[in-house]
Amino acid sequence: MLVAVLSWCFAGCTPPAEPISTFTEAPTLYVTESSTQPEVDSTVEPSPTISPVPTVEELPDPQGMLIFSSQTEHENVGVSFFLLNVSCATSSEGCIGAERVLMDGSDGALNREFSTSPDGQRIAFRSDRDRLRVSDLYLIRSDGSDLTRLTDTADISEMLPAWSPDGTSIAYIERPISESASRIALLSLDTGERIYLPQDHAFAWLPTWSPDGSVIAYFSHDEDTEGSWITIVDLDTMTARQLLEDPIVFEYGVPATFSSDGSYLIFTANIEGQEDIAVLDTETGEMLIVTNDESLNLYPTWSPDRSQIAYTCLHRDGQTGICIKPFIPEDPLEGDVLEIPGGVPVWSPDYGPYLIVRHPVEGSDDVELFLYCLETDTLTQITDTYFLQQDIPQWWIPVDP
Repeated sequence: MLVAVLSWCFAGCTPPAEPISTFTEAPTLYVTESSTQPEVDSTVEPSPTISPVPTVEELPDPQGMLIFSSQTEHENVGVSFFLLNVSCATSSEGCIGAERVLMDGSDGALNREFSTSPDGQRIAFRSDRDRLRVSDLYLIRSDGSDLTRLTDTADISEMLPAWSPDGTSIAYIERPISESASRIALLSLDTGERIYLPQDHAFAWLPTWSPDGSVIAYFSHDEDTEGSWITIVDLDTMTARQLLEDPIVFEYGVPATFSSDGSYLIFTANIEGQEDIAVLDTETGEMLIVTNDESLNLYPTWSPDRSQIAYTCLHRDGQTGICIKPFIPEDPLEGDVLEIPGGVPVWSPDYGPYLIVRHPVEGSDDVELFLYCLETDTLTQITDTYFLQQDIPQWWIPVDP
C-alpha cells in the first residue's frame, strides 16, 4: 500500500473537487520580526509562539535558491537537475522558463540525490554518467563550474550524499554491487580521508546530520528484518547507540530529520498498520506520535524554528493536501490543523510565509512545483519541466563567498 501511495504522490495529486476546508484559529506559520533562527532552551520545552499577522502589503518577497530534478523529454530516461531563484515568483516575468540546468540528463544519465553545501556554493550529487548501473558521487558549483568526481569505484554504488553543517565533510552510502549490505562512509573534503560509521546491522541507510554536526542518525536493518532501527553515532567518540528497542517500518527513501535544536527526529512510520508522523526524543529515545487519524501521513518536515510540522495528508477518499500543525511535546496530538493544497512540502528557509509544494497543473496530468503563500492562500506555478523526480527539492539562502 505504501509503495503505491509513494508512487501516487510523486506522479501527482488529484486536486479536490471542493475547496479544502481549514480549521479555525490555525496557527501563524511565519516570523516577520527577525530572520535569525531563535535559540531554544533545551531545559524547557517551549510552546509554539504566535507571531503578529502582517498585512498583505508587509509580506516579504520569497528569497533564496531552489534545486529540483526532472525529466525534460518524454522519451528520455535521463534525469537533469535545475536551479531556480525563487524571487521570480513575485516578479512580473514569473518563473516559467527561468530555471537553469545545472546537470543535463539528456544523454540518459541519472543525476539525482543532490545535497547543497551549507553556504549554497557547491552541490554534491549521485550520477551514473560515467558507467552503466553503477553510480558515483560528484561535486559541482552552483554556477555550473568545476564539476569534480568524488568517488570512482566500479564495483560499489555511492549514493545519498549529505553535507556536514560546517561544510568540511560529506556522509554517504556505499552499496557494493556483489553484496547484500550497505554502509555509511564519511569523506573529508580537506584531506580525502574516508572513515566508516559503526553499525550493528547489515544495512545502514539515509544518514542525516544533527544541526551542530556532532552526531549522525541513520536507519539500519538486516536482510530478514521487517522494519528498521534508528541509530545515532557520536562523531567525537565514534560510538553508536540504538534509539529503538524494536524495529518499526519507516517510509522508504525519506530520512528522519533533526529539529533545528537537535532535540528531536521526525519521520513517517507504520504504527499499528497506519502511516503516521512520529517524533523521537534523541536523548531519551521516547517516541511521540504526532498524527493519529484515518489519513496516510507522509513526508514530514519541520518549520525552521521547529514550532510547526508540515506533511502530506492523503485521505481515504483519495483527496490529498498538506497538513500543518503545531508541535507540542507535552501533548503532541493536540493543536489545530491547517490544510492547504498540494503535497510534499518544503518550508521557506527564512521564516517567510511560503512553502514549495507539488500540485497538478490545471487542465493537465503534469505535476509541477508551486509557491504557496500562507497569508494570501494563493498558488503560483514556478516550474514547467515535464516530470518531477522523487528527490525532494531543497530551498536555501546562499551565503556570499
